[in-house]
Amino acid sequence: MRTPATGGAGCGCGPSETAMTSGAALPVSGRPWRALFPVLTFEATERFGFYGLQGLLLLYLTRSLNMPESDANLIAASFSGVAYASTLLGGAIGGQLFGARAAAMVGAALQGCALAAACVATDVCRFLGVLAAAAMANGLTRPNVATLVRDLKQPGERADGLFTLYALAVNLGAALAFLVAPWLARTMGWAPAFGLCALCVIVGMIVLGASASRSVADRAPENGQRWRGVAGLAVVAGAVLCVFGVLNDPRLGRYVFQVTACAVPAFWVAIWTRCGARERRGVLIALLLIAQAMFYALFDQQTTSTFILFALHDVGSDFRVGGVTIAHLSGAQFVAVNAGLTMALAPLFARLYRRLGKVGREPPLHTKYLIGSAFIILSFGLLWLLIRRQDGGMLSPWGLTAGYALISVAGLLMNSLGLAVVSEYVPLRFNGVATALFYITLGTAMYAGGVLSNAFALHDLAAAASPEAVRGVFERLFRDFALLAIAGFCIVLVLQPVLRRMQGSYMRR
Repeated sequence: MRTPATGGAGCGCGPSETAMTSGAALPVSGRPWRALFPVLTFEATERFGFYGLQGLLLLYLTRSLNMPESDANLIAASFSGVAYASTLLGGAIGGQLFGARAAAMVGAALQGCALAAACVATDVCRFLGVLAAAAMANGLTRPNVATLVRDLKQPGERADGLFTLYALAVNLGAALAFLVAPWLARTMGWAPAFGLCALCVIVGMIVLGASASRSVADRAPENGQRWRGVAGLAVVAGAVLCVFGVLNDPRLGRYVFQVTACAVPAFWVAIWTRCGARERRGVLIALLLIAQAMFYALFDQQTTSTFILFALHDVGSDFRVGGVTIAHLSGAQFVAVNAGLTMALAPLFARLYRRLGKVGREPPLHTKYLIGSAFIILSFGLLWLLIRRQDGGMLSPWGLTAGYALISVAGLLMNSLGLAVVSEYVPLRFNGVATALFYITLGTAMYAGGVLSNAFALHDLAAAASPEAVRGVFERLFRDFALLAIAGFCIVLVLQPVLRRMQGSYMRR
């Protein structure tokens, strides 16, 4: 059975980004390294800035601005959602107005300014302005850097190796940011931590700006170039204001995401009605697989929100082996485990898929999703059981590390969906609209993940004064997410034969 190609230009904001493919390999010896190195350096440094902000987000909102945990969690979810959805607008600006390279540079400049402003953002309103600018900056950099990487592919070469290196750059920046930024904030203060993030972005801009452009894709259209640039900047400014409104008013944000959740199915129905019989089979397969991507996004959102809150409240910082402390991580630094494990395990999964592919045994994408769903159950179920068995004192950090390891494996299995489903099953004439719907769908799912965690238990966290009450909040939280994961696993399991038949029928025609 032929399965959709995996990998590609992922544009998410979670640290567990992968470029998993069945044949991932390093680029060929003819690679123009002088063109590739600046792009990868820019991506790693810009990601350091973005993920440094994300790693400090909950900590700064709750510890410096004294915001209740449930409110901070909802802002973090909204930030993740709009940062993901903004990649659609950023990609359009890069393709139609600026050009990919210029759009990435504008996004980095906006990111650097936002992070510098965070050094003096001492109230909630100003900090939300920082988040709005950072979310839009993410939308400008992610898709356009991916375009620059894709454009370096040489004739006859697969893009697998390029995007493997791209994913390594993303995870390297994320892992270092999650380790260094919280440590610097704890030892030297908030301003040096945000300042380092801004400095890294500026260094990446200098490296990319000093490199010679070699492609057509990263240049803006020549006709009316000046006006295109002005229009692009106006669109960016307007988008930042809109995002600020969403982040500043929880009710407005809720309405926006509710309208989006209702509008997305309407657009898919419009696509469906304009397709032929065979095309509709492909669209239906795409919808079922995208729904599974949304399911994973609900849980992936927790790795940068509720997991951090759990680490801050009920997890020890010292990793001990035989009574000897071998490492120390503060609560906000635990997210580095996710990025680090993803970076370490990705080559192993790529090698496994390559070997299975050679003998025709690589599992289809929907089967990988089934296995990934099982690892989600194991992750949240393990944390639930550990809290139930906890008898005083802080939980060992090894337990939370194991939870992160299990969700990292799930990400390696389920994040491989990427945009491949859209390109494989949706007719080419609808590719642009379908890609937009994919991004918006995942952004909405991330926001829903924050709403769910508040509804499950986090709304009671502020009132939980004693350690026992805090553990009770997180016990309910992880229990309910584990039960949700079990329900999702059962649905994916039931869909296995359905998807197998649908894919077989679609491929034969």
